[in-house]
Amino acid sequence: TQSTWGLNAGVEACGHITKTFRGTEVKGRPTKISKNPADVIPEADIIILPIPSFAHESAIREIAPYLRPGVWLGAMPGQGNFDIRAANILGDKLKQITLFGLNQLPYQVRITDYGKTVEMVGHKKLMRVSTLPGNRAEAVAQELTRLLGYIKVEPMGHFLNATLHPANQVIHPGIMYGLFSTFDGTPYPAKKLFYQETDDFTAGVLTDMSNEVLAIAKGLGEKLGVDLSATPGLDVMMRVFYSDELEDDSTMKSIFRTNKGYAGLYAPMLEKDGGWVPDFGYRYMTEDIPLGQCILKGYAELAGVPCPTIEKTILWAQEKMGKEYLKDGKMCGKDFKETAAPQAFGFTLESLKAAVC
Repeated sequence: TQSTWGLNAGVEACGHITKTFRGTEVKGRPTKISKNPADVIPEADIIILPIPSFAHESAIREIAPYLRPGVWLGAMPGQGNFDIRAANILGDKLKQITLFGLNQLPYQVRITDYGKTVEMVGHKKLMRVSTLPGNRAEAVAQELTRLLGYIKVEPMGHFLNATLHPANQVIHPGIMYGLFSTFDGTPYPAKKLFYQETDDFTAGVLTDMSNEVLAIAKGLGEKLGVDLSATPGLDVMMRVFYSDELEDDSTMKSIFRTNKGYAGLYAPMLEKDGGWVPDFGYRYMTEDIPLGQCILKGYAELAGVPCPTIEKTILWAQEKMGKEYLKDGKMCGKDFKETAAPQAFGFTLESLKAAVC
């Protein structure tokens, strides 16, 4: 592919890739770059998929024939029901490998010259990991701590903690709704900053979603008989992730407006008629609704937990995308099988209990 060719060309031209971070430089060179899984997967001990949730299944299908017994296969972040979707593809091979999912991406990085240089804007101080089987979590956490640098990784308990974690699936749709739910088609005069324009309304949406996720985790954990207490509130998560980046962590609003790691990042928008309009085809909608919010709603439905803000956001977003995931308050719209909600896999509460426990 062009991206693989460009990465190879950049590395060959410079002899390395350079990462800059606040005045420091680190240089490294990949041992091998290939678009062909057969070239790299058979010899890998640890495979990390730092890719969007919508790409998980296609990536796993491509590499599955080359996975050797004992390999660790993980996603950053590990949301989107990664474990269930991977299990569906891997079948009996799952018994020979360890799956893991992290609660977030470790770094905020911008490409400055493809294949040659990147700028790291910020990084998490602490991350958490879930594994399948669960007894591998401590070993995986220790090895990832060694590999990632800057970041301590701790075990997070049951994989559903990774699935429910209020990261992208709450932050992206919540801010999109806050910024653009009143959009009437008239272009804005300037492009909006995605995080730094968080106002009281948007902060309220994020707070309500966070509280609903906590209620889902509590209710689902009780129904399944598993400990989901490692699922945090969004404000708690942000204070842990960005402890050195937040100028003011006193409120949900200030957490997003004063996060140095988010500074200067714009909302997904398109130029139109001399102004700017929201890009409702961006992954904050096309990924984080069907592979994020719909999963939260699906588990809430199984647990009998109301989630009115999440439902409201799904209904708004699906109309903007021309989809129907949610219908009459249930995850049963005509397009619900395009989601990774538990209902799309045919799960009832009882069959889910058998699968996850």
